[in-house]
Amino acid sequence: MIGPPESLASRAKATQRVKVVSQLGPRVCDPQRPGEPLALIKSGAFTRAAVHRRAPFAKDLGGRMASRREVIAQVKNVEFMKTIQIVRASAGRVLTTLLFAIATTVLAADPCVVAPNANGVVVLPPVGCEYLCPDDVHRIVDGLPTGTTIELSPFHRNFICSQDTGGRTCTNDCFIDANLDPDCDPANGTEELFLSEVRFKLKGTGLLAGWERDLTIPNLMCRVQSGPRPAGSPSTFPTLMRQLQGQIVGDPDFDLLRVTAGSDFGLPSPGQTTLTQLPGGNWMVDSFFDITYRIDFIGASGGHLAGASGSTTATIHMVSAAPTVATIPTLSEWGLIILTLSLLTVCTLWIRRQRLVAAGPAAA
Repeated sequence: MIGPPESLASRAKATQRVKVVSQLGPRVCDPQRPGEPLALIKSGAFTRAAVHRRAPFAKDLGGRMASRREVIAQVKNVEFMKTIQIVRASAGRVLTTLLFAIATTVLAADPCVVAPNANGVVVLPPVGCEYLCPDDVHRIVDGLPTGTTIELSPFHRNFICSQDTGGRTCTNDCFIDANLDPDCDPANGTEELFLSEVRFKLKGTGLLAGWERDLTIPNLMCRVQSGPRPAGSPSTFPTLMRQLQGQIVGDPDFDLLRVTAGSDFGLPSPGQTTLTQLPGGNWMVDSFFDITYRIDFIGASGGHLAGASGSTTATIHMVSAAPTVATIPTLSEWGLIILTLSLLTVCTLWIRRQRLVAAGPAAA
């Protein structure tokens, strides 16, 4: 006998009920029969077999959850590595930009790099470029107690062309004295006449240990003979310091401090200059002199050298160099730069890591 047709809603309910009970057991029931789990357990319909039928699904569900956690962990790891790569690239770009900026600034400000004047002549000595001695110092020895010296680190600078020496200047180079060099042509060799100054960083040793000061001798009269300049680049030619002399009087420590050098005073001081053309047309000036000098001094009453006097002769190697400028970071400034970059890197990594941790539960 065929019973009444079952409604579609009843079929859907039955199908839904069988599926739910077979997969999730008594924890899930038909919404229309909320008491079913308890009835199933009491009647024995919820058997051990039902539990075993549910077990594969539980294992599969646990495996899928574990796999999902692994995927999330892998994603986090990939994101973290990407962050590290981004930070490394950013730090590299920042450091490269910083070094390029420093190098560009220093090169642009280097007074030993000069442009030719309107006549195409590289004027020597280069104004603003200093001559110094990186490996040695002037010394005063004679007239001091045994074991006591005065060390003088020199900075020869501030060259002023011959128009201020009473000479007749050449129109193509104001350092060339037309009275000494009528053709004014560097290709044939020149005589340069100019004023300058020398700044000393003074340091006492022995009985004068602890005595340090700066002093300047202005208006040194200088005369340099330069050999013919070869065409092209690099262009190397000999030079000779013929005269260098200047003095100060009435100083708190020196009644007289005089510096003399040059072959005209019997103190031979040969040298050499090389001009190298750079991209863009400017010229790098590399120059040196092996200066034989004499320092005469008379100590001032009431000063560190009261009652002392003497004359010391020696030789020193001096080279052209750009003066120390504030644009070049010191060791402490480099430390601050590196510390700042390190802190930025750490903060970026921490922020990125926190975002990944916060995104983890939501992704799970």
